[in-house]
Amino acid sequence: MFPVGDVQNPETLAGIFGCGWSYLPTIYLGLPLGASSNSSAIWNNIMLRFQSRLDGWRSKFLSLGGRIILCKSSMSSQPLYQFSLVRAPKTVIHKMEKMQRNFIWSGTQDKSKFHLVRWNICKASKERGGLGVLDLNCMNSALLAKWFWKYAMEPTSWWRQLIKLKFPNPSSTWRAGSSGGPLGCSMWKQIMKEEALFWNFAYVTPGGGAWVSFWKDCWLPGLILKDAYPRVVAASSVPEAWVSELISFENESVGWDLHLSLSLRGGAERERLDLIQKLLLLPPDLISAGPAKLIWKPSMSGDFSVKSMYTVFSHDRLPGIVDFPHKVVWDSFAPTKVKAFLWLLKHGRVLTHENLKKRGLSLASMCIMCKEAEENINHLFWLCPFSNKIWNTIQQMVEIVGPFPAHVDAVIAGWNVGSQLPWKSGFVRGLLHAYTWEIWKERNSRIFQDKSVQWQVIFHKICRSLLNWVLVTGTLNEVHREEWLSLMQYVCPLQSLRIVSQSTVSG
Repeated sequence: MFPVGDVQNPETLAGIFGCGWSYLPTIYLGLPLGASSNSSAIWNNIMLRFQSRLDGWRSKFLSLGGRIILCKSSMSSQPLYQFSLVRAPKTVIHKMEKMQRNFIWSGTQDKSKFHLVRWNICKASKERGGLGVLDLNCMNSALLAKWFWKYAMEPTSWWRQLIKLKFPNPSSTWRAGSSGGPLGCSMWKQIMKEEALFWNFAYVTPGGGAWVSFWKDCWLPGLILKDAYPRVVAASSVPEAWVSELISFENESVGWDLHLSLSLRGGAERERLDLIQKLLLLPPDLISAGPAKLIWKPSMSGDFSVKSMYTVFSHDRLPGIVDFPHKVVWDSFAPTKVKAFLWLLKHGRVLTHENLKKRGLSLASMCIMCKEAEENINHLFWLCPFSNKIWNTIQQMVEIVGPFPAHVDAVIAGWNVGSQLPWKSGFVRGLLHAYTWEIWKERNSRIFQDKSVQWQVIFHKICRSLLNWVLVTGTLNEVHREEWLSLMQYVCPLQSLRIVSQSTVSG
């Protein structure tokens, strides 16, 4: 029991009813009760759970790939339950995303290191060059927007009846009324802010049109007539009419009577002609004798999903990279930390000497491998004589004929499995990852440990990494026999010869 106002002896009343009692505000069923939905205080519990996921010990054991997985799988899911009913204040979203950013880039929530890629890019989908980290603001909007679908599709539910009584909309059975006025509800008011965008991607197939508002329902895809043709609506004597009241069928043709009580001129007449043209061009199956139905355009099935709503929101609000080679970067059996490294490499954000100098560090920029040129991404991985020997050997191994580009963007774009490369799948999916990862490890070993090995050892490590990744991920069946034999002759030539001999004898 929660007393509201000045209640005398609440403990006595609780004893009579046989229940406990407490004061508002409180948490009930995981949601705040008795506090303003606009208050940042109701999010304190979520913030504490966020912080509990970011204990400092994790930074000692998780790589960048591990932190990305943790951020996407558990941290981003923490506020979803509350997001489904309450619009989070901007300050709360900002604090949550700041903790996410710091954790991904530095492994802790309160210490900030170099943020190598802009956060808006990180939140974009992998197909558009990001990491696919949830944009909390977009997810909040998507979860709130689902109530418009539920309102339209659950006409007998108790919560819809309650909303309909409090916020009536007599001209539409599909949409709730405004939440303004003295009886307004701040929670529903926040939800209603997402209505316009929702109806940009949803429409009602009117069927016979009996319960579809001609002017106020979105039954023409992406169009609400009262908003698109305000002067025509003002001239109509039936602004609250259903579709069925304005349509007529005669000799298998469809006619429309808008009941215009005023003669239209100028812009109003142009609106009328444009509306009539749209009505006459309607597909025949849109108007039928069947029942009206709500259609969600982003989904092939026509059914709403929060995922599709989030995709719509994020595509409009987040920047992205067109034609980002996401399959080359992410469709691999390499560990997540290695794929994340190649993703950084594609964005040109790996901390070579050149990039460190751009961030204000003063140091002598010299390639540790060859000591002949300034260290930058293209030199370190492809133009350096040491790296170039390994890269040329890899080209021979995968049977690439002719010169291959020596620029990170061109290499990743050209590493198109099934087109330019003779090997169709299998090891090629991880070969570029293994090469760049081992080169980077050797570079760091020389700088920080003063240890170095010959280029043949690095090449051998690349081949070993490919074998280990395939065995660990259980993707050996995806490797073609020719690829396997070709790789084995580089890793252990004698064993490769024995395999070839046995296969020849058995054949």
